[in-house]
Amino acid sequence: MKLAVLSILILVAVVVAVFFVALPSRERHQRRKQDIMVRELRLNMFTNVTNGIRTPLTLVMGPLKKLRETEQSPQLKETYNLMYRNCVRINRIVNQLMDIRKIDEGRLQLHFVETDIVYFIQDIMLSFKEFGDSKHINVTFHSGNEVEKIWIDQSNFDKVIFNVLSNAFKYTPVGGIVKVEVSQPVQNQGELGKDVAQYVRISVFNSGSHIDEKQMGKLFDRFYQTSVQDANMGSGVGLSLTKLLVDLHHGRLDVANMDNGVTFTIIVPVGNSHLTRNELSLKMHHADLYVNESQSASQYAHELASPVPSSETDDSQVKVSKSKKTLVVIDDDEEMRNYLQQVFSKDYNVCLFSSCVEAWPQIITQLPDAVITALQVSVMDGLELCAKIRHNPQTNCIPVLVLTSRADDQSMQRGSDAGVDKYLVKPVSVELLLSSVNQMIAMRDTIRIKYSDSVSYDYESVKMESARDQLLDKVIQIIRREISNPDLNVEQISREVGMSRVNLNRRLKELSNMSPSTMIRSTRLKQAAYLLINNKVNISEVAFKVGFATHSYFSSSFHDYYGMSPKDFVSKYMNCTDEETLKKLFE
Repeated sequence: MKLAVLSILILVAVVVAVFFVALPSRERHQRRKQDIMVRELRLNMFTNVTNGIRTPLTLVMGPLKKLRETEQSPQLKETYNLMYRNCVRINRIVNQLMDIRKIDEGRLQLHFVETDIVYFIQDIMLSFKEFGDSKHINVTFHSGNEVEKIWIDQSNFDKVIFNVLSNAFKYTPVGGIVKVEVSQPVQNQGELGKDVAQYVRISVFNSGSHIDEKQMGKLFDRFYQTSVQDANMGSGVGLSLTKLLVDLHHGRLDVANMDNGVTFTIIVPVGNSHLTRNELSLKMHHADLYVNESQSASQYAHELASPVPSSETDDSQVKVSKSKKTLVVIDDDEEMRNYLQQVFSKDYNVCLFSSCVEAWPQIITQLPDAVITALQVSVMDGLELCAKIRHNPQTNCIPVLVLTSRADDQSMQRGSDAGVDKYLVKPVSVELLLSSVNQMIAMRDTIRIKYSDSVSYDYESVKMESARDQLLDKVIQIIRREISNPDLNVEQISREVGMSRVNLNRRLKELSNMSPSTMIRSTRLKQAAYLLINNKVNISEVAFKVGFATHSYFSSSFHDYYGMSPKDFVSKYMNCTDEETLKKLFE
């Protein structure tokens, strides 16, 4: 009996002991979980804020660049330069936050090329020459070899070197020292993984600073700042991103206090035996950036070139030139719309809209040469509009450019799926914007010229300009003959032309880029539009004449195709005398 009681007491004691031992462990786990959640919420907040920054940043950097280039007064020019440098700084922070998000989600894929690291670093150091001279900093560079080749992802290792140098110059006092050294290849003695035989050591020393040993281990933590002064001088993401990028380079980043200063050391493997096949697959945008000519600080940042000088004429009074091509620009930010008009008005007729819903009737009836739209617009976003353009045979050849602040792969994938021709992230250079639009229009013009003689409609009596393609001619004749028959379908056309539905669909897609059902619907609605404008008839009468069983179904189909109701269509075009405009409605 006593033995049983003793056993129970021992068991209880063990349970209590395990509970109290496990309690701190659970608390630590819970605390870690909360810390991760807080960091994630903070990064989400920063990400959302940075997306909102890109549009106003675009509107600041463009005009500011124009001012700094044209200003003659040295004092004002220096003021503009100061303002512009800080815009570049904001843009760099925005990009760093986006990079961190990509790394966290495992979406940042590096692509390595063999690079002369000596030239690479010297080139980036030129970005700090003006700043170093202004603080009378003594800057030195030393390399064990005149040329030292290592494998890096240039666009991302550029950020590593730039961030470390930026940190060094920021904490160096007036008259201080910044010293950069690149070692000869060093034998790996366990500093890096077993697949690495040798590595190169890159060290950056700056005088006049010291890091508290207690804070040393947290220096690369995200958003960590060692003092109030740091909070005023930076975002707390630069060194964290630098550490993540060095890790992705299979290297190591260390920091140590030295006599009268601090040294950051970057260790990078020599050779490429440690790299995977994907890391060695060179992409187009990862071409060698550091072979012939140096890149300035302004090229490191995404600069925005000067806009075309604006006209004093009010938007509503801008005259349309028939010799110019037409652009539709959609953005819910009024300043952004006006800015884009300034950029394009010299070479294009620009039609501005605050929403995709407002723009669609103009697109479907006027058939502009290109559409530029924001990604996020109220009611219908830019990708929904693009999908609508692509699914309408009247508009499916119109090129679409999305201009957005969202640089994530998911948004870009959605854009690709919707049929976007070009996806540009703000801020973007005006040269790139103009070049992209010009190239899109040139490409579509080439396609139009190639297929322009395939088919042409005459809605008084439909006929073919070219009799070379008997199949297409016969399909058009069947649709015209049966246009008032609401039961006309693809099966009937297939039987009459003596071809299976699958083969007919494939053949018509090759000849006209339209399926049989799309051709039936398009022909009905274009014929209806012609009748509405050229004959004073009742809308319901027209609906039944072109094969719609109900007035409501005809009205919804017409609105979906032309972006406006039949009644509004009649009001807008009944008295139109512009033959070119009317031609676009029916061609």
